Amino acid sequence: MRRTSFVVTLLVTVLISILAVPASAAKAGPLVRSAAASPTLSVSSNLANRRYAAAGDRAYDLGSEDGRYPAMGFHTRGEMGGIWTPAIKLLDGIWFGINGKWIGPATSFTSGFGYAQMALPAIYGLQITRTDFAPDGRRAVEFGLTLTASNNATFKLNVDAHSELMGAYPWGFTKPDQTQFNLPDTAAFNGKQLVFREVGTPPVANATPHDWAAIVGATGLTPASGTTGSAFRGPQDPPVICPATGADLFRCDDTGFGKGAGGELTYTLKLPANTSLTVWFTVAGSDQGLSAAQAEYQAASANPAGELHAKVDARVALDNQTRVSLPADPMLAAEVT
Repeated sequence: MRRTSFVVTLLVTVLISILAVPASAAKAGPLVRSAAASPTLSVSSNLANRRYAAAGDRAYDLGSEDGRYPAMGFHTRGEMGGIWTPAIKLLDGIWFGINGKWIGPATSFTSGFGYAQMALPAIYGLQITRTDFAPDGRRAVEFGLTLTASNNATFKLNVDAHSELMGAYPWGFTKPDQTQFNLPDTAAFNGKQLVFREVGTPPVANATPHDWAAIVGATGLTPASGTTGSAFRGPQDPPVICPATGADLFRCDDTGFGKGAGGELTYTLKLPANTSLTVWFTVAGSDQGLSAAQAEYQAASANPAGELHAKVDARVALDNQTRVSLPADPMLAAEVT
């Protein structure tokens, strides 16, 4: 029952994300043009209040279409968004900046076959597109930033991540609840990656020890620096905290259930005029310890662009075998197909 409820919630979220955008055609972004043609849906209004999911079969990313990560969900109040590899959550969110200034919010959102893409406002002469997807078979989510320089540019790329290693169960209203079961996370910088861990035994009856880990890093790049602490939520710092119980707020960044940690990676990059660069960031994790999380990270980060193209091709092939007939609602059928 618990797993069924969790999966049903995710499927409903994905369907809502698909149906929330109008059926206007849009060109696929630069990262997927070499893959098989993928139909897309785009929207540029009310992005902060629209939700999206970039889902694979082992992990998913759930946020708002402006590129932020508001607290959302009710099983554990406000903690059901972010980045997950069931049966655990990895991060509350991930945020990107240039020269210490946070990028966004997004100006438009596009949903394609197997990926989500956001057009971000230009900053320091850089045009930026963000692409999120979860490669199938991997306990990881990939984030691709495509940066295009109009002039020669040397800049610092900042990446904030805030962990929330937490089980999908217990929930916020069970006995025990997550205020008792959730343990504090730790954060470390190992010279290349941010490493978050939750290790221990919850102080409740019949609890067993666990070793959960999440890793954040970039493919092919070594950061100039890495810092950890209790903050690091990008533009959502300082966070608005919703209480674990009682009256809710309209919009929060975290809740009273949260016991995560934060970190920031900074990279120094150079781009010649009129050239583009795609930087891939991987968030990977495991509920089987740090070594397993590192193995997931290495597998997912080896070739993110190739994984994306393979996923789009697989979705297009599946679409070619699929027909939806809803005679009473042809507009809905057009949205789904």
